[in-house]
Amino acid sequence: MGTTIPANRPAIGWRAWVLGDDGRLLSVHDSSVHGRWTRPGGMAATCMPSRRTPQMPEPHTSPDKTCHCGLRAMNLEPLLYALVDQPELIGTRPDRWTDPGRWADLDELEWRTRNNVLYMPDVIGTCEMWGRFEAGRWFDPDGTYRFQYGRVGKTLHLGAHVASWAKAVKHWHRGARVHVGRSLGAAWLDEIATVERLPSHTGATP
Repeated sequence: MGTTIPANRPAIGWRAWVLGDDGRLLSVHDSSVHGRWTRPGGMAATCMPSRRTPQMPEPHTSPDKTCHCGLRAMNLEPLLYALVDQPELIGTRPDRWTDPGRWADLDELEWRTRNNVLYMPDVIGTCEMWGRFEAGRWFDPDGTYRFQYGRVGKTLHLGAHVASWAKAVKHWHRGARVHVGRSLGAAWLDEIATVERLPSHTGATP
């Protein structure tokens, strides 16, 4: 897009996260230490060799127009739509929960199925994004943008299935208002829409 956003006036977007076993917010696509959104100064996008496209095979500053890289952010309403209609594009899909790197002491796939959150993230909240930015790629939900830098914003919604982690989340993200949901599954998305004063037709009900 040829422009950058200054760090002192970041763009405000929305993201979905999962929780690590210590209450830190993790990228839906990366449960390793590299996916933690608690780094001092925020996150910096890095293009991994395995994700580079034939149009951009060499190392480069992220995000690039012809590559898949960058930190994603959306507006809230299309994010809620996508979590109901296209969760695989957000990354919350059944094969995601077979990763043993998060909660090794439980069968997360079975646990999420039982709690009706098989296609739900743990946290939905605001993020502050700056630096270079580009539009999402063809496989991203409509309204997605990719940024060079990002940090957790001022509002976090926790699903009822992870309500017991609220204290830990507040510890790691002291500047954020943490709302703990009362419902499971898509009903939780309706709760978020109500709190954030979105229209009732957000698509949060299957």
